[in-house]
Formats: sequence, structure tokens, C-alpha cells
Amino acid sequence: MKKEKVLCKSLSTVETLGTINVLCSDKTGTLTENRMEVTNAAIFSDEVSSGKFSQLLNGESNAWSQMWHVAGLCCAAKFDSETVGKPLSQRRILGDATDQATLRFAESLGSVEELSKSWTQRIEIPFNSKSKVPLSNP
Repeated sequence: MKKEKVLCKSLSTVETLGTINVLCSDKTGTLTENRMEVTNAAIFSDEVSSGKFSQLLNGESNAWSQMWHVAGLCCAAKFDSETVGKPLSQRRILGDATDQATLRFAESLGSVEELSKSWTQRIEIPFNSKSKVPLSNP
């Protein structure tokens, strides 16, 4: 670990790292400068790059429509009302980097504002990262 310049704060971390084959990590804010974007999206073998997102809902694919609904409705980020008239790439978004990327992706598929008008939020259950379950049951 020292040879690879890895700093572990506890012995249990070293033991855990010794039992894994693949380690994936992201340190949002340092590596990503708190900016993320969706560059490719895939549903099974149907992969599309960002330049073609706007064409996805024009077809008859129910899967891409569902992707748009999930990305647009299950996103904690919101567009800043002062920049609504600007092009998508210049619009300011309020929210963390992951939610910002998700909202831009959803908006590139279709209007998230129009999508939101056809749905009513009934309950929001915050996620608890320690127990990996919602804080309370509805």
C-alpha cells in the first residue's frame, strides 16, 4: 500500500482492500471539479452519444421514454429561473454535480418542465446512507 502511495486510516480498510479485485472510485469536487455530464447513454445494446440525445424520444422506444421520465422526475436538481431562456449548456442548475448532469441529460431528451406538469409528487423519502434504506416508511 505504501509503495502505491495509498493512505489508509484504519487497519480494517487495509483488510477490506486486500479482498477485492476491482476498486472504482470518484472523488467529486477534486477529480471532477464538481462538473459532470452524461456523454453516452445505453439501454441494453442500444447506446447513444450525447449529440443524438434529442432524437431518442422521436422514435417508438418505450425504454428511452422511461429513461427520460426517471431522469427528469427523480432528480433533486432544478433549473435556476433566471437562466431559463438560455441554451441548455448555459443554464444554471441548482443541485449537486450528479443531479445537474442528470437534469441536463433529461432536458436534452425533452422538456422536464412539461414532464413535471403531468405528475404530482405525493411523498419524498430521504435516503439514509448508513443503513441504505429510507429514514422512515410512508
